[in-house]
Amino acid sequence: MSKKLRRIGIVDWHQKTGFYLPVTSSYPARWLDVSPARLAHEPPDLDLVLVNDETFPYCAAGIANATRVGIPTLHLPDGSCEWRNTWQNQRTAPFMQPVLATKIACLGHSQARLLESWGNGGKCVVTGSPRFDWLVGKKARLPRQATVLIATARQPFFQHADQQAVIASLVDLKGWLLQHTAITPIWRLTAGLADVIGVSNSTTISLADQLAMVDAVISTPSNVILESMAHGLPVALLDYTNSPQYIRAAWSITAKAHLSDAIDGILAADSCRMKWQSALLDDQLECQTEATPRVIALMESLMDGSPVLGAPSPIQTPKEAQLEAEIAHLRKMISLSPTQVAYRCLCEVRRWVGGLRLSR
Repeated sequence: MSKKLRRIGIVDWHQKTGFYLPVTSSYPARWLDVSPARLAHEPPDLDLVLVNDETFPYCAAGIANATRVGIPTLHLPDGSCEWRNTWQNQRTAPFMQPVLATKIACLGHSQARLLESWGNGGKCVVTGSPRFDWLVGKKARLPRQATVLIATARQPFFQHADQQAVIASLVDLKGWLLQHTAITPIWRLTAGLADVIGVSNSTTISLADQLAMVDAVISTPSNVILESMAHGLPVALLDYTNSPQYIRAAWSITAKAHLSDAIDGILAADSCRMKWQSALLDDQLECQTEATPRVIALMESLMDGSPVLGAPSPIQTPKEAQLEAEIAHLRKMISLSPTQVAYRCLCEVRRWVGGLRLSR
């Protein structure tokens, strides 16, 4: 007798099919694309819900309501936390403070400690991220020439002062490289920064291909740092804002005076620094083996009702009662907002089109 397939919903799956692909292609289930509004009002019959963003009111209400009615939920982040993205990026809901899902699959131990400090005690499980599984077993190439990848985060700044600091760091870096022509830079810049500082951009080339052709990496705080370190490349963090670093590297550049030492250091790949970089990577990203099996094991534990490290108490506290009242308010807001209605209608069209593509 064949085992009945689990029904697993992914919030707005059509928006990030590629991100979830390592899990959906590895675990046989009835995968459903569900909208936050449906979760908030009339949750379908599901064994589990996956989500990777709770910062918008309709997502928060949907996940919180699914949890309230007994559907286990798993937050699967698509990247690392970053100071300015957490505290300077204006959102309609707090960033993971707390996470409303039953559990959150953390990239590494450092992320788990950070999220626990935001009121997520008992929810954090270190699994790594399936999106980084392609890096398992990767090794940096043997240095052939002084080639350096220079990258910025997908959203490299959130305020005007940060924007000016990022531009200043890239201008200083470009000026330094013009005086050191033996070094070949490859620029991978976002948000129009390549045009601002006047360099040729390479964002049309995949990051995987670029990491295979460079000797070292300089990056603003982003996932590129973790991916480059996992690839075995020496990495320098570029941050003229000098913000607290949730993502740490063995080399850092927070002022023009640091350029020479840092770039010479990453190109020399000093063994002591590389050992420190390896220790930082082990703390920040669980990537010695693939993360997908660990995420699937966590999903099955949630669906089976098996004990998972730090499982929250089923006894409702006054704070949880207050949360239910807030959820009710959010549900009412979603049902009445013309903007939300228009947005959800657009998502339903995209979900329908995405469903046709996924079914082929």
